[in-house]
Amino acid sequence: GKSKMEWEKCTRLLLLNCPADLILLSETACTLITNIIKYPNDERYRTVKCSNKILQQKLFSKNGGLEFLLCAGFVMSNQDESNLKVLTLTPKSSAENTKNKKKSIPELTDYDIEDLRESIAWMEATVQDCLNLRASRLSKSVELSDSDSCAECLVQIRLPTGTTVTGGFMGNDLLQDIKSFARSYFTQLRSQDIELSLPHAAVNESLKGEAVLQKTLEELRLTPRAVLIATPTVDDTTVFKGKKSDAAVPVAQPAKSEVKKPSSVQLQQERKKILQAFKDDHS
Repeated sequence: GKSKMEWEKCTRLLLLNCPADLILLSETACTLITNIIKYPNDERYRTVKCSNKILQQKLFSKNGGLEFLLCAGFVMSNQDESNLKVLTLTPKSSAENTKNKKKSIPELTDYDIEDLRESIAWMEATVQDCLNLRASRLSKSVELSDSDSCAECLVQIRLPTGTTVTGGFMGNDLLQDIKSFARSYFTQLRSQDIELSLPHAAVNESLKGEAVLQKTLEELRLTPRAVLIATPTVDDTTVFKGKKSDAAVPVAQPAKSEVKKPSSVQLQQERKKILQAFKDDHS
């Protein structure tokens, strides 16, 4: 299972899609997982080639498609003969035994199957929330085309590596929500914190301090689009000694969970909390 941060990041990416893409992505991902639940030990369903043209078109080319499968338990590797990327669903309980079973993938347990069912439920509920949020914008007489995203605000975040990532937010989301999204792209963070700043130095003071994190994007005038810079805050200046620091290693792919893997019951409760909090924020 992934951490709460990873599921929240997936939500922010899903919000970037227009309704048609979101529904297509959801149906494709849920069908893929439903097939695994029906045939849990059939390697054809549990191994997905990222080069598959149909999946590229319907799933991987959409925002949050790959991230959702990673949250659901798929692992990325280069095991394909042509050295192309493949995703394999590996049971958590047998992760240590996979080294000795190169020819066949380990069997899924009842807990693994329950996790997959929970992932489908999470996706279906999250998609419905995204569509409801978009509908609420239309009810306020906001003009939207079919290709417009479900999100009210598109926030681009520049990482120290030069990579730019984008997340979908609503006007009543908090700056803290953006910070959590940005932080999920850092695999190691010795200082345990990051700082957000605007590209224009003259107005950066407006984002300083803890209190500002509880302000909405509308209050901070970060709608409908914003560009922010994410940098690690490092108290120990000796971390940077002429060489590339390991204080923060940002990546443009889902970060490894910094928490212990939760049990199936904990994961189920966590997803419900995230979903409820997401609904409460936008109700």
